[in-house]
Amino acid sequence: MAIIIANWKSFLTVDESVKLAEELSSQKIPNAISLFVAPSEEARESVRVVLGHNVHLAAQDMAENVELVVVGHSDMRKAGDTEETIALKIRACVSRKILPALCVGEDDVQKLADETRDVILRQLAALKGISS
Repeated sequence: MAIIIANWKSFLTVDESVKLAEELSSQKIPNAISLFVAPSEEARESVRVVLGHNVHLAAQDMAENVELVVVGHSDMRKAGDTEETIALKIRACVSRKILPALCVGEDDVQKLADETRDVILRQLAALKGISS
């Protein structure tokens, strides 16, 4: 099963998010693909109402009543999420039977400093000790 996550960030208005969700829901999605959309927090409930059975609702950060949560996105890391915070969010997802999607990757400064490997290994450490 392939999982595809469309993270819409905050670039779409609520109306644009709803329209895009309606368009996606009208598409034939192969059974081998689970398509998740992660609209902005402001658009999430409006999008939920129009999603078809073939598109699943995700959140860009911790939220209730979603099937998947994007955790560790660079925007949230810049906003103050630490590796410890991210590990707690992953544990919260697992305990609530929400699928966590962990984002890992270096920023521009870390890349230029050739720290990519160390950064990713440190970020993956958030998974240590987590079991289903």
